[in-house]
Amino acid sequence: MNEILFSIIVPCYNVQDYLEECIKSIQAQTYRNYEVILIDDGSTDSTPQLCDWFGAFDGKIHVYHKENGGLSDARNYGMDRAKGDYFLFVDADDFIAENALNNFKECIQKIYPDVLLTRLTEYYGDGDIVEQDEQMEAFFRDGVSLEKALLWELKKSKSTWPAQKKVLSRIFIESYNLRFLKGFLHEDVDWSSRVMMYAEKFGECSVPWYYHRMQRKGSITNTISSKRITDVIEMSAMLIKDKEMCLISDERRKLITDRLMRSVYPMLSFYKQLPPDGKEKVVNCCKANRKLFRLAPNVKYRFFSLSARMFGFRVSLNLMEFVGGNLWNRLYQ
Repeated sequence: MNEILFSIIVPCYNVQDYLEECIKSIQAQTYRNYEVILIDDGSTDSTPQLCDWFGAFDGKIHVYHKENGGLSDARNYGMDRAKGDYFLFVDADDFIAENALNNFKECIQKIYPDVLLTRLTEYYGDGDIVEQDEQMEAFFRDGVSLEKALLWELKKSKSTWPAQKKVLSRIFIESYNLRFLKGFLHEDVDWSSRVMMYAEKFGECSVPWYYHRMQRKGSITNTISSKRITDVIEMSAMLIKDKEMCLISDERRKLITDRLMRSVYPMLSFYKQLPPDGKEKVVNCCKANRKLFRLAPNVKYRFFSLSARMFGFRVSLNLMEFVGGNLWNRLYQ
């Protein structure tokens, strides 16, 4: 393969206060063979003008404007226009380390994997950071096998789902026609599950590179809603029933299923914060997917599953607050 071209896909929606820092962190890369696919997803602030300004002065930045369709739609739009050998996703309110692409290049050239697993850093402002997955380097010290990659990402890692964690081969994405599921919150649950379902060759880069801005005002991840809960339930149910799941090994299927359920159950702890109509939507969603809750990877979740069968979901969801709901909330990642 010739020198690797990276496509950095950056969806933008009302991020006028953060976009400059994001783009400048990309422009500062020590490895220069990259393109930026900058997608303005129908922003209503000055984001469109900022995108155009960057595109006018930097030939590596390709700007597209589209009607608002959400994060999944914007990422799909970007992938359809990207020309790189490897794709990575950067949110426009986050930023990256200057040696990120160079580190990726060195790791990729060892094996040219379907997926390069990486580490993220939580950024709380004023230089306050929390590095994730500090055990990653030690875990892969003896190499990256398929079995170890699946075990790490689906069981050991504390941040399985973010799409930003994975640098993906264009060939791999196109071979399986991978796309983000539109119309859902927490779309990375479906995306990352499918990536881990299909990938056969993994690499790893244990040097933190991505700074994820936490607790940003206006971010949808800071908003509690019934849809946040029901979307995770419905995506997990669809994935577990998907015929493609029957075609993978029993071990891989169990790892993916257990990881999904370790996201479904903690999401239920948000139930107590919802208004009455939101609670009703969650109860109805649980009832519609009652078979899903037979899958309980530990004792705590089996308690809820048994309670739901005996007393119904409404009673069990109310009871959950008194048996560790706050702990369940912290476990969701």
